[in-house]
Amino acid sequence: MEIAFFLDPKFSRKTNKGEPNFNWAVEEYFEEINAGNLKETNDAYVKNYNERICPFVKPNIPIDAYDEDTVADLIEAVFYQSGYSEVSFESRLDHLICDVVRMHCLKTGLDDPTLRYDFKYSEDIGKEVALARVQKSFSDKEASLFAKALLTNPESLPGQEFGLIACDYAGARNNEAAGLSFRDFYPMKSYPNEYVLRLGALTTNKNRNTLKVSGKTYNAPRIVPVLDVVAEAILKRIKYLESVLTFPIENEDGIFTSVYDLPFACRGNKYTKRCSSNDLSVAANELFLNKLGFTQNRLAGIAELMYRDPERFVEEKSATCYTCRRDFATELSIAFFSRKDSMSYIQYIMGHKIEDSSIKRNDFTDEDYLHEIKEVLEASHRINQFMKTKE
Repeated sequence: MEIAFFLDPKFSRKTNKGEPNFNWAVEEYFEEINAGNLKETNDAYVKNYNERICPFVKPNIPIDAYDEDTVADLIEAVFYQSGYSEVSFESRLDHLICDVVRMHCLKTGLDDPTLRYDFKYSEDIGKEVALARVQKSFSDKEASLFAKALLTNPESLPGQEFGLIACDYAGARNNEAAGLSFRDFYPMKSYPNEYVLRLGALTTNKNRNTLKVSGKTYNAPRIVPVLDVVAEAILKRIKYLESVLTFPIENEDGIFTSVYDLPFACRGNKYTKRCSSNDLSVAANELFLNKLGFTQNRLAGIAELMYRDPERFVEEKSATCYTCRRDFATELSIAFFSRKDSMSYIQYIMGHKIEDSSIKRNDFTDEDYLHEIKEVLEASHRINQFMKTKE
C-alpha cells in the first residue's frame, strides 16, 4: 500500500548513499503502527514528528544501522528540546521513536535495539492470561541467588553489578543508583554503627552517565537506612578501593581526592567512570538470565506490561529496574504490614509522592525514624536468612 507522504519535504528520507533512514521508516510504517488510533490522535503524532522528532534525526544514518546508542542519542536530543518532564516524555514522545524502530526490526528480522522482545504465549490460554501469569517478583530462590551474587565478594564485582545493590536493597531507581557517589553512604550521628544512603540528590541524565540535579516532585532526594549486611558489603568495597588506588586521581572523568568522590556504580573496574542507568539495566539483565534462571520471555512479558502502561511504570525505565524495585517494595510491605502508617513509610523510601498530607519527606530524615525503619526491616528481610546460609 502506498503510504501518504506526510513529513515535511525538508526531511530527507534517504541517506546520501540512497539508503532508507529513520524518516523513511516513519512514513513506511506509520499507518500500520497506528491503525487503531483516532484521526485526531494520529494528526497529533504527525505534528510531533514534523516539529519535535525529525528535526533531530541524523539523515545519513540508515535505519538498518540503528543500534542502542543511535536510539538513545535520538531520544536524548528530542527529550532535551521538548520541554517535557520525563513522565510526559515517556508517554507522549518516547514511543513515537521506539515504535518505528521496533516495526522495522520486526519486518526485516534485525535485532531490536530498544530491548523490547516479543512475548511468546500459548494460543490455548491467550496473551492476556499469559501476561497475567508473568512472575514479576523474585522467588525466594532467585532472591537468594541475587543476594549471594552481589554481597558475597563485593570487592571484586564489576561496578555496574555493585550498583545494583542500591536498587534492590535501598529501592533506588537506576538513574539514582548511577548518580550516587560513595559520599552518599555515611553513618548516622545518633547511631554511628548504622548507615544510610542519600538517594536522588544527583541523578544521571537520560541514557548518559553525566550528572544532573534532581528536581522532580516524585524523585526528590531522600535518606534511607541501609541493612547491616548491605552496609558491610559497601564498607568492604570502600576498603578495597582505598587499598588499590592512590589519591588524588585526575583524569578525563574528573578530580577525585578520596574514595568518597568515586561513583558508587562504575563501569567494570574503571573506578572513576560512572555508569549510566542503561549500564545497570544491562548488568541486571545478564544476572537475571545467567545466574537467577530467568527466561528471556519472562523479561519480555514484564517489558510488554510496562510498554502498555507507561504512566504506571514510568519510574522504572526497564524490566530489570522494575523487578529490583518491586522486590524491595515487597520486602517493605511485609515489614510494615501491621502499621497503620505503613503506606507513608513505603512511599517515602521508594521515592513516591506521600499521600498522607500530614506527613512530609523531612519527617523521615529524623534519625530515630530511620533507625526504627531499619530495625523493622532487619527483622523480616529475606536477605538476612540468605546470607547466614551463604556457604
